[in-house]
Amino acid sequence: MVFTVYGEHWRKMRRIMTVPFFTNKVVQQYRHGWESEAAAVVEDVKKHSEAANSGMVLRKRLQLMMYNNVYKIMFDRRFESEEDPLFVKLKRSNEDRSRLAQSFDYNYGDFIPILRPFLRGYLKICKEVTEKRMLLFKDHFIDERKKHTSTQATTDEGLKCAIDHILEAKQKGEINEDNIYYIVDNVNAAAIETTMWSMEWGIAELVNHPEIQKKLREELDAVLGRGVQITEPDIQKLPYLQAVIKETLRLRMAIPLLVPHMNLQDAKLGGPELRASASAGTVQDRHLGEMWAVQPAHPEALHHCDEADGVDL
Repeated sequence: MVFTVYGEHWRKMRRIMTVPFFTNKVVQQYRHGWESEAAAVVEDVKKHSEAANSGMVLRKRLQLMMYNNVYKIMFDRRFESEEDPLFVKLKRSNEDRSRLAQSFDYNYGDFIPILRPFLRGYLKICKEVTEKRMLLFKDHFIDERKKHTSTQATTDEGLKCAIDHILEAKQKGEINEDNIYYIVDNVNAAAIETTMWSMEWGIAELVNHPEIQKKLREELDAVLGRGVQITEPDIQKLPYLQAVIKETLRLRMAIPLLVPHMNLQDAKLGGPELRASASAGTVQDRHLGEMWAVQPAHPEALHHCDEADGVDL
């Protein structure tokens, strides 16, 4: 989706992805599972005595939670533990993808054109990583789900997972087999690692800013009661929590360097002329780090703060 040229194909892919992933119906269908996964993380942390003294690394446990959340929506699957062989394979595959960012449909040459001639060998490795990932999705998830739906027809729309909707779109001729794999790969990359990075940064900032952590605890205790778990409907009643989340996303962007933009038609931007299909990185990106680095974490600035037209910040 990110790298598809805006047009009929982009609109079709967006529609196909919206129904199984980005509707309120999906949130309500899966939110109890998300809340259970979050509660399990808290319980696991409590069981580790070193968490209260020397501390512990949360990354592995957060990874398991995020994989379970995303794969439950995508394939109606979850992993019981960090030692699950398939979970280990997926995690290793994602780590390879993260190290080789060029397994996306862009490369560093889009940001720094002079590097393009030197990246051909690197891009070949990235292509091999992508092919291995696609084979992993095919063998362990997509083909398995095809067999399941062929033997057990799902009549209740509410019980369908995302891949069922995507496979239906293929049967109708709206997309092809390659589209299925790239949708799965895009969601896998966009939903898991970026969300986990943001959670890690949020926890780290709360540890480094105990005064903000104290205010957040006071809001949770006052609104929900001490020790009560947060549920999805509670979010709207917790403005300071919303402000902390927004400030985390502002201060610690998951992807600090935005992907290049491409104009579809010849255009003028101020003085310079941009030809159609010209790729350009956002100029302000190079300044954002310097500008935000000097600004301390300050969620109060976003507390009860909405845009002038009523759109949430």
